[in-house]
Amino acid sequence: MKWFQTLTPKPTAWTPFKNQLKTQFQPVNPISTARDDLDKLRQTTSVREYIQRFTKISHLITDSTPGELIHSFICGLKNQVRQQISVYEREKTLAELMQMAE
Repeated sequence: MKWFQTLTPKPTAWTPFKNQLKTQFQPVNPISTARDDLDKLRQTTSVREYIQRFTKISHLITDSTPGELIHSFICGLKNQVRQQISVYEREKTLAELMQMAE
């Protein structure tokens, strides 16, 4: 890793190394990056895999509302599944909609 080779002085403990690593490679605004990733996420395989990816990304977004997450979840589903569950968007929770999609 070229970045590590150029570090001076080299960190000798985990915490300073971790902090330098985050500073170098973590996005400037990880919540914004996660929100962009969620907006781009589309179901291309099984619903279960889509739910796993959706959940992993959505947990990085600490300031989203349940309604925003539900909207993003439904928008990323394949058309056939989206049509089946979108009618319940306002009366179900995200967990219930995920269960219905499976």
